[in-house]
Amino acid sequence: MEELGKVEANKRLNVFRAYHEEALHNMDLQHLEELDQFNKEWEDKFGMMEEEATELRKELREQHKIERGEIQATFFSNIKEPKPNPELSNLMQILNKLIKAKRYIDADRVSKRISELKESLELAWNEKLKGQYEYLLINVENKHTTEMKSLKLRIRNAMKEQNETKAKELKVLLTKFMNAKRDLENKQALEYQKYQRFLEQRKC
Repeated sequence: MEELGKVEANKRLNVFRAYHEEALHNMDLQHLEELDQFNKEWEDKFGMMEEEATELRKELREQHKIERGEIQATFFSNIKEPKPNPELSNLMQILNKLIKAKRYIDADRVSKRISELKESLELAWNEKLKGQYEYLLINVENKHTTEMKSLKLRIRNAMKEQNETKAKELKVLLTKFMNAKRDLENKQALEYQKYQRFLEQRKC
């Protein structure tokens, strides 16, 4: 009879233990659901941030394209004719005098010199413009590169800040779960002990 009582008590304890295990299992499932929801929300948030970052980079590139075009247009519209060259002016006067004096052989020699000088002056002028234009473009590209780097840095810092926030929130979530689980386990242990004593007292 006593043996039967022990068997019955063990059965009841096993049922009680199974009830506790189910409660812990349900808590684990609930925590996993919360964790999945947490990760999904942060995945959506990072996705939105990446879309915004892509749009910002696109807008800045477009802004740079417009600015580059405006600077180029301004440069070419402000190009002025080179100042008169004293040597060329002097040769033109000499040429006119030679033609009036019908000294055509000398005039032809001076005319060739004028053509050579004009070609040389035009080449020097074009080289000067080219140098100014290249210098302008280098400055513009440096400015645009700096602005893009600055934007990318702000984006990285924003992402880093959000990652740190996520880590803190995850730590809070995990700590909350661990504390709740520990409290439940402590509560269950007390309940189990009380139930055990109750069954032992019934046998007496």
